[in-house]
This record gives sequence, structure tokens and C-alpha cells, in this order.
Amino acid sequence: MLLPSEKLLELAQHRFKSAEKKRLYGKYIENLSNKGLPVILSFRHLADALELTPSELQGLTFSTHQYYREFTVPKRSGGSRTISSPSPLLDKAQTWILNNILNVVHENNPEGVIGYSRGRSILDHITPHACSVQLVKFDLKDFFPSLGSEKIRTIFGKMGYSRSATNTLASLSTLNDGLPQGARTSPALSNIHMRDFDFDMNFFCQENSLIYSRYVDDIVVSGDDIFALLPKIKTKFSDHSLNINHKKTRAYRHLDQVRFITGLILHNGKIRLPKEMRRRIRVQCHLFLRDIDHFVSHGASNMNLSPPISWKEKETIFDPTFPDRLIGKLNYWLHIEPSNSYAINALATIKEKLSSI
Repeated sequence: MLLPSEKLLELAQHRFKSAEKKRLYGKYIENLSNKGLPVILSFRHLADALELTPSELQGLTFSTHQYYREFTVPKRSGGSRTISSPSPLLDKAQTWILNNILNVVHENNPEGVIGYSRGRSILDHITPHACSVQLVKFDLKDFFPSLGSEKIRTIFGKMGYSRSATNTLASLSTLNDGLPQGARTSPALSNIHMRDFDFDMNFFCQENSLIYSRYVDDIVVSGDDIFALLPKIKTKFSDHSLNINHKKTRAYRHLDQVRFITGLILHNGKIRLPKEMRRRIRVQCHLFLRDIDHFVSHGASNMNLSPPISWKEKETIFDPTFPDRLIGKLNYWLHIEPSNSYAINALATIKEKLSSI
């Protein structure tokens, strides 16, 4: 636990004889305190704040890669994404940084910033563009990996932290010189890094009767006549040292075109799930309801089910997380399409079946 700033100021006055050191430490402490940020005076001081031993913090700082495990998850839009999951010890440190530092300096995101913004959902990213005649979807190249240690050190340094504290905080928040997808600190740090770009784009779009929104690295600009302004828009990216992934950038010139945005479809002003995603959810619902009926009719304790169930189908019964994941998918479907009759009926039926087991 960190001492109050008043106590730290008092200790600094007693510890140092040099008037200049007293002044510098006093200025450092007051600067952070005035921003509502915790004061970090040394490596050991930070270890105490994180409730870690100095040796534990040293391991997290200098051998960070040893405190992650990696796995892949499917993207809603297809393909897979590598997730770097921190160990409980590292997660504890990152949670402290998020709650005590990052959330303090970046409580509210600028207008149009949807990803990792409290109270905003993916619909807030797409709905404003629903009636725009023209639309361009930009994707940033290697977004999280491109936010290297130096950029993260700059973020903490601008808050007022010393070089030593900045280096340690950046080490705890990065992996392989980039932001790891899976760390609690990564979303907030990415939004802080993008803050100037977001304000710049918001101002530009408002001045030119355009609409801007960003969901992590998925950026959408729309309006009635956007293409004449494309060179200026692209200049905004280069001005902020952001690299556009041209392979994933899409331009739509007519309202009746099917538009793919952040894994969803926008067509003639309506937002819906892609056909393949709906199909997968339907198949999983069918298997689950069929196998639950079979499971109940043969008795929960009878593991020699007849006819035999394949290993793929066993997941729907014996994986305790499967029902929650399936319900989550149906809730997401209804979040996007609230009146979809299949999703409404499937969700009600599954909940009813589960309540009877």
C-alpha cells in the first residue's frame, strides 16, 4: 500500500539535505498527486504498492515472457487470433496499473471511440453509419504488436512518472515489444495512444459533414461524398504514424452494397450477423437440444449411452462451459438482431431444458 502524498512529502523533506533534491522530489510528488495518480518513488516502492516481493517484481519485469501462456481463438469474422494470457501474478500487477493509473487518466474516451469504452457496444460503432451513402472501412496494420515499448514508455512518461517507474510500468504492460492481446492493460493503453488521432479525426469529420467511429483497429468514416476527401483522410493516419492495412481496407460507394464491418453485415440500413455465423449457431443449438434430450431420457448417470455419441457431440453435454457459451452467442445474436424469431425461441428452449436437469 502506498503512503499518502502528504506523508511522502514529509519523508522527502527529512531524508534529503539538498534543497534542490527536496524541491525536485516535492514537485514530482505533487505533480502526480494533483492528477490523482499514485506516486512511485522506486522499484521497491512499486513492489510494495503491488503487494509483491522485490524478487517477484524483478521476475515480472525482466522475464515477462515467462509469465504468459499463448493460445488461439476463432475470430467472429473468420480466421484466428493469438491470445497471450498473463499468469495470476502478472495479471494482479496489470490490474493494479489499470485501476490506479490508466483508468484515472483516461476515464472517458472521445466521441466515436467504441472499443473498450464503458457503456458503448459494437452497435454504436456501426449504427451511426447505417444511412450513409458512401463508406470506407480502414484497418490498422498489426495494431497491438505495433504499439511497442517505446510508445508505452512515452505514455507513462507524459503522465509524469520518472524514467525508472516508466520503464517498469511499460515492461509489465508489454510483451515482445508490443501490447499483448489478453493483458488487462492493453485496451486502455491502445486507446490512450490513439487519443490524439481520435480527436483529430472527430474534428476533421465534423468540419466536413462526415461520421467517424473506431472499434480498436477497425476505423469507419462515412458520408454522402467521402471519396473526394480520401487523400486528406489518409494524411491523418500518416500524421499520427499509423499504418493502414490496405488488404483489409474496404470502400463502398452505394447504399445498397453489402458492407462488412467488424464481423457484422450492414445492408440497406439494417445490421445483422453474417450468414455463416448464424448457420454455426443454429447447428450448435440443434446438437445441444438433441443431445440434452438424449442425455435426460437415458439418465445422467448412465455413461454408456445408446446410440453412442461421437466425441464432437460429447462437448455439448459434458463440457460444463458449453451451455453458457451457447447462451452467450444467442444473446449476442439478439443484441444485434433483437427481433430474430429463431434466436428468441432457441434461447427460451435451451434455458427451459437446462432448468429441468
